[in-house]
Amino acid sequence: MDTNTEPTIFDLAIDEESRSHLFETCKWAKLLSVMGIILSALMVLGGLIFSLVGSTFTSGMGLGAFGSFIGLIYLGLGALYFYPSWKLMRFSGNMPAALRKNDQSLVTEAFGNLKSCFKFWGIMTLVIIGLYIVAMLGAVAFSSRF
Repeated sequence: MDTNTEPTIFDLAIDEESRSHLFETCKWAKLLSVMGIILSALMVLGGLIFSLVGSTFTSGMGLGAFGSFIGLIYLGLGALYFYPSWKLMRFSGNMPAALRKNDQSLVTEAFGNLKSCFKFWGIMTLVIIGLYIVAMLGAVAFSSRF
């Protein structure tokens, strides 16, 4: 007879201390998500403004449409930065409701949003590290020509 006394995932429960930690985590997640959404909106707004009038600032320096290009980069980065902030906002909204209602589906949805946020930042981190490596290799290759 097999008597398995090891706890399984089905034996896990959210006790009062865990609930307290999750509620506090949600408060910080809400702060970070609101700040992220505000900064994302400011980046998009700044990108729009700079892409519309940026060429007038850089034309005197002989850079032409470079200002508009930088504005478009900010526009894209602002739009890109909105996604993880939105997912974090959804986590911080769903988790307290799930804990108050004792609703497993809301807990699952909240953790799914948190996973998406972390997955996004993990992928972005790898992409940025890759871009740094390419830039360093390019700098080495370019500097060896001189």
